[in-house]
Amino acid sequence: MQNSYADLSDDTKFNSLRLIGEYAPHPSLSLRLEVPLNYLDPGSGDRSSQFGLGDLRARALWRFWHSGPAAAVVGVDLFFPTATDRLLGTDKYSTAFTAAFVYQIDKIFLIPIYQHLISYAGKRSRSDLNIARFQPIVLAQWPRGWWTTLVPGFLWDLEDDLLTKDTFTLGLEVGKALTERLSVSTRPAFRVYGSEDFGWSVELALSYHFE
Repeated sequence: MQNSYADLSDDTKFNSLRLIGEYAPHPSLSLRLEVPLNYLDPGSGDRSSQFGLGDLRARALWRFWHSGPAAAVVGVDLFFPTATDRLLGTDKYSTAFTAAFVYQIDKIFLIPIYQHLISYAGKRSRSDLNIARFQPIVLAQWPRGWWTTLVPGFLWDLEDDLLTKDTFTLGLEVGKALTERLSVSTRPAFRVYGSEDFGWSVELALSYHFE
């Protein structure tokens, strides 16, 4: 379960509580389903706040290569326009393709991730999605079950010819394994430069691992 809160432009506030189920039918394959419950406060203006279901997300990740401290992963995400209000979703069927490389140096993991999101169907009145994201993530494991993750994020909106929505964000996740199966984490993030559509955000996560 993850909850994220974001401060957006024009005093808009957005909160998403995501109920997540993940299953690994094979050590190299991971399947995931996310059901978001979203709340949006438009701040100023005549629009009222909205709460309801967001866009459903399904993911598959496959580790297709592994050699010593290195591994390579590819994946695909499918987004479905299940939002109960247009303010809570995109009204688009979308697909995101992911490629990642993992390299371990002792307790440090270097994880560059590239993801490309495109919409292929949905309401024509809504803007098409064509977004590229690159995240050179650095994860460090510490004693007593602690970990930290530095999450820089470069985002390019390829539908924006003027490049006004390109953004660089920086996040830092801090987490701890409370037991062998239960862990908690928090990840604040903020905009370093780029589009003012995003200001800052904070994410809280609670994870339980079944056998």
